[in-house]
Amino acid sequence: ERIKGGVRITVDDQRWDVPVGQWSPWIAFRFPVTSLWSIRGVGRFLVLEDQPEIRVYLTPISTDPTRQFIPVSNPENFAAQIHQNVGDFSTVGWVHDTSAVDAGILPDDHFLHQVLDTMEFRERLLLWQLEQNDWDLLMSVFTATDRAAHMFYRYLDSGHPRHDPEALARWGQPLKKVYQRMDVVVGKIMERIDDQTKLIVMSDHGFHNFRRGFHLNTWLAQHGYLTFRGVPEGSLPDPIPEDSFFPNVDWRKTKAYALGTGAIYLNLKGREQWGTVSRGENVQQVLSDIRKRLLDVKDPITGTQVIREIYLGSDVFKGQAQRNAPDLQLGYSDGYRGSVKTLLGGFGKDILEDNQDAWSGDHSASDVADTSGMFFANWQLESASPSIVDLAPTILTMFGIAPPAGIAGVNIA
Repeated sequence: ERIKGGVRITVDDQRWDVPVGQWSPWIAFRFPVTSLWSIRGVGRFLVLEDQPEIRVYLTPISTDPTRQFIPVSNPENFAAQIHQNVGDFSTVGWVHDTSAVDAGILPDDHFLHQVLDTMEFRERLLLWQLEQNDWDLLMSVFTATDRAAHMFYRYLDSGHPRHDPEALARWGQPLKKVYQRMDVVVGKIMERIDDQTKLIVMSDHGFHNFRRGFHLNTWLAQHGYLTFRGVPEGSLPDPIPEDSFFPNVDWRKTKAYALGTGAIYLNLKGREQWGTVSRGENVQQVLSDIRKRLLDVKDPITGTQVIREIYLGSDVFKGQAQRNAPDLQLGYSDGYRGSVKTLLGGFGKDILEDNQDAWSGDHSASDVADTSGMFFANWQLESASPSIVDLAPTILTMFGIAPPAGIAGVNIA
């Protein structure tokens, strides 16, 4: 219902007047399942416009932490304790609604508000837990820096197709604001711990710009590794199929396919239903051939080598991870990534296309040798080059527990 300067939102017997450009408080929703039982969720409204039409955004509805119909914490009552001591919060797995930004529904400034609001909640949660003083090991994950870099890298990169200098001039560098806020959180933690408490602050990866998407399945088809039914080897259907998950692919003539942002799988006999590649020398020959050809791919516009390095899955994935590991893992150069269509087994007309999405920064298939994260601690480490895999053996050793045989990493404390 339109009111002066905003919208009146009514849910069941609840009513809120929300001004344009403002967020509602957290609102409880009830969804009847039977005449005797209903489930509860929570969400927030953002009033985008009231003229000429009402436009309202609703966050993805979360499980109500005080009335969970599926467990969202362990122990289960911990979510209700958080709600009581820290406040309302989202329980969806991907808290920051990046899809709404990509779809043009959630404006950048309101997404930044959502990111910073979530950071503030997690800060309060961490400080509350810190003050309990009943822990020996306390870990907290802040995802805001990652999500902000994914969506706001185009503000950093003047060469990105979605770079908007007017927006940058209007309200500044959003990614910088998120990192400055993260620095404040780290400072508050450092003020509250004593000299005997060891602090590690680390990221699990770095970041790159994502200017151009590489249609990996299209490349495989053009080079005869992937074949369509009724289409000559090395050719593409006309028109290019728009569907995902390998539309009209002739698996009995296909040697390799791509899924995700940088993974290639062989159509291996005994593993895939219609495998064509035999184990042994044939596997190594196909992998070597694909790797050599891909490393030669240059961007026709810039002349840049698109893929910086390609790794054998058997070399980089260890232990249980080998079960579902790709046969080749690509490491793209700065500015490149597997295309959005490649993620789910799709195809594009050209090998490369400009990334027109707000999702403008990435790391998921960047070369690991060029995408290191940050790591700092409040004591002198034994290693000058700590790694994320060192975290587990280091923590175990601190507690007097011998790391199990075969664990990756070393004690750096």
